Amino acid sequence: QMDCHFTLSAYDSALNYANLLSGEAGASASLRNRAGLVTGKIMVARGRLEEAKDEFLALINDAQDEFGAEAKYRLAEILFTEGAHRQCYETILSLNRDYSAYTEWVGKGFLLLAESFAATGEIFQAKATLRSLEKFPLESIRDEALRRLARIEMEESRKTLIPADSVRASAVPRCARRIAHSIDRCPFQRRPWRR
Repeated sequence: QMDCHFTLSAYDSALNYANLLSGEAGASASLRNRAGLVTGKIMVARGRLEEAKDEFLALINDAQDEFGAEAKYRLAEILFTEGAHRQCYETILSLNRDYSAYTEWVGKGFLLLAESFAATGEIFQAKATLRSLEKFPLESIRDEALRRLARIEMEESRKTLIPADSVRASAVPRCARRIAHSIDRCPFQRRPWRR
């Protein structure tokens, strides 16, 4: 029921169920981890990022399962949105190191890493990170990497094109006059049409 309430954005109800599960002595570690993850995601949805970070850090310290992997990814997302790109980078690398068995979260982490590189102007690194995902085991991650790579390359090509309205109309004739003047002054050019 906790997940249903969260999916329906009934955060108060989902939070009540999460608190009940977290405090219940008979609940399995996996169920408590899931409750902690849902609590952190609710805090993110409500814009309470510091509380969400605390929840995710507590979960990362306790959980070595899929919920811990997602918590580390969600922490990296928060760091990215806060502009803490160095910390985001380090969190994603530790996600890969500590939770490598959870390929979905590792793949999403590398997609986020590419976004972080792009946000800091390190386009070469962003493209290299996305290209490294071309043989990733999950098709959804591969497809998203290709989409993002195409977007970056399209943005790059737009930056290299000179917009038509940026060229002044008077610049073309003046340029043509300079070229003609240079040809007239060239001593090696035979110009039978000039006398």
